[in-house]
Amino acid sequence: MNLLPVDITYIDRRDAALLLELGSRFARPAHRWQQGSHRHPANIVPTIEQPVADFKAKKRIAWRSTATSKASPVVCYLAIYDENGEYTGAVELVEDFSEGRAVGEQK
Repeated sequence: MNLLPVDITYIDRRDAALLLELGSRFARPAHRWQQGSHRHPANIVPTIEQPVADFKAKKRIAWRSTATSKASPVVCYLAIYDENGEYTGAVELVEDFSEGRAVGEQK
């Protein structure tokens, strides 16, 4: 199933991550639980860890990257809290808009 231009990863409160199998749009590690920041290249780990730390401290509930190039995916993190307001994890959405950008540029 590759209907949406997005990869969805769930990151639990212990920072273990699971890529949800909806048809991966990007090169990703095996679809299994692993520590959240360890599945990213070392140079972007601080960028990933800061929003998650902010979620745990309740400083923010969402974070969105800015694309650095036309081929760059857009990454969005959304915090998940339980009914008592306790942090339970986050959802990472990696959106591939490269096809849409290419169509827009052709017009």
